[in-house]
Amino acid sequence: MPLYQQAKSPYRWVRFSIGGVKVRRSAGTTDRVAADEFESKLRADLWRPHKLGEKPRYTWKEAADRWKGEATGRDAERDAKRLSWFAQYLDGVPVVEITPALIAKLRAVRTAEAAKRGNKRTDGKSTANRYMALVRMILRKAQREWDWIDKVPLVPMVNMEKREPRFITRTQARELLKQLDPLPHLQALAEFCLETGLRMRNATGLTWSQVDLRRRLLVIPASRAKAGETIAIPLSARALAILKDHQGGHEDYVSTPKRPFDLVGFGDSKKP
Repeated sequence: MPLYQQAKSPYRWVRFSIGGVKVRRSAGTTDRVAADEFESKLRADLWRPHKLGEKPRYTWKEAADRWKGEATGRDAERDAKRLSWFAQYLDGVPVVEITPALIAKLRAVRTAEAAKRGNKRTDGKSTANRYMALVRMILRKAQREWDWIDKVPLVPMVNMEKREPRFITRTQARELLKQLDPLPHLQALAEFCLETGLRMRNATGLTWSQVDLRRRLLVIPASRAKAGETIAIPLSARALAILKDHQGGHEDYVSTPKRPFDLVGFGDSKKP
């Protein structure tokens, strides 16, 4: 009997053999008719690769889940967020059916969403580039390592205009700090970032293990640096003074509830 019931499962299960390989899977339903349909489709899906040499038709969701399972380090959380966006459009789509035309539609949607959020400088194009780059990496993995597809569809990137770095003047810096007078914790944060050149997340998540007060140096490890490379930053007299003012608040973190170096909703979520 291809259908059977397991004592510890409410669902019907299917079992059969393809090319001497035993298959046992849950149909995910208690309905016999639906379970029969599941068994017929599963048998056909497994028979074609065995008899005709066709590759199984893996879905985008299976590809995304495998990618997340193999992901490690600083990019895993970022990729999971981007994959959750793609899920609403691609989860049930077989990987082999992801075409340049479909990718172009997804790019247009993501670009429009990013532009609507106020990204005036790039009109959402750079955001879409980052999302499309993830699609391209997963599809390349599906071809080269997982052997799921024979060919990777074209995933073009939009060339972005490179701009020279922009620096604020001393007058602008003084005006910024003046405007933050009513918010001393933000004023300290802004001044510290001006003195060190740190990004806000690096400043608000700064730990004492990254700071060497004696040598007047702080280090941003590669795992927390945007470019993925360790950064060593010499401390000016003012930056050093700000750090010393925050000593004694917490064993690990520079920013603490007693000496806030943060604004609620920003900064590092793991910070106490």
